[in-house]
Order: sequence, then C-alpha cells, then structure tokens
Amino acid sequence: MKKYQELGNKGRKELFFKEGDWVWLHLGKERFPTQRKSKLLPRGDGPFQILKRINNNDYKLDLPSSYNVSNSFNVSDLSPFDIGLKNSWSNSLQNGVDDEDVTTSLSSKEANPRSITRSMTKGKALFSLSLFSISLVSIS
Repeated sequence: MKKYQELGNKGRKELFFKEGDWVWLHLGKERFPTQRKSKLLPRGDGPFQILKRINNNDYKLDLPSSYNVSNSFNVSDLSPFDIGLKNSWSNSLQNGVDDEDVTTSLSSKEANPRSITRSMTKGKALFSLSLFSISLVSIS
C-alpha cells in the first residue's frame, strides 16, 4: 500500500498558504457561471488575500460581495501570486551583466493590489505592479 501511495504522489507538490498571503482564484464553470459565460473570458481572478486557514486544503478569501458565492475555497482552486519581478528590459542572451533586478515585497501596509487588478490577467497585474514598484523606487 505504501508503494502505491508513493507512486501516486510522485509528481504532486503540497501547497500551503499563510494568512495574509495573496493568491489567484480559478473561476470554475460550476461555481462561477456568470464569470465563465464565454471561452474568451479570463479563467482566473485576483489577487485575493487569504483571511483564514481552515485546514491544509481549505482557505477563506477576502472576496467582494459581487461574486455571490461562499468565500471558502479548496487549495486546488488557488495559485500563489508571485510578486518577484525581474527587469523585463534585460536580455539573458546578452553578454555581460544583466540590468538591476527590480523586486518588491508586497505588504498590506505598502499597497493594495486589489485596487489595480480587478478582472486582470496575470500579465497585466504583474505589469501594473512593476509600474508601481518603479514609482516607489523613483520616490525614494
């Protein structure tokens, strides 16, 4: 039995979140029929902040009331929101040293990404955060 369990879990990665982490939410057709009417609509939304960890598989999110669904989700519907940004102007194929890495850490005191990420794709959200981090660097 142990051998079968090891083989079945071979490619799986356990994913744990802490309270206050930011995650992307997968919009399934069964749970979000109004947001998934067409194939062209985004399949995910966010980032949303985790309010409470119920157990290893369930988390409560800070969802807007416009969704009209329960705010508890399984970990399979969540993916981590990565804020570490690399400077997009540097080319890894160039000889020499890359440009300075632009990375930022997001805390709820510094910025609220929800205000800029409503119905955005991950690419647009990361681009908006890179503009935000560049403005923070220019201010200081």
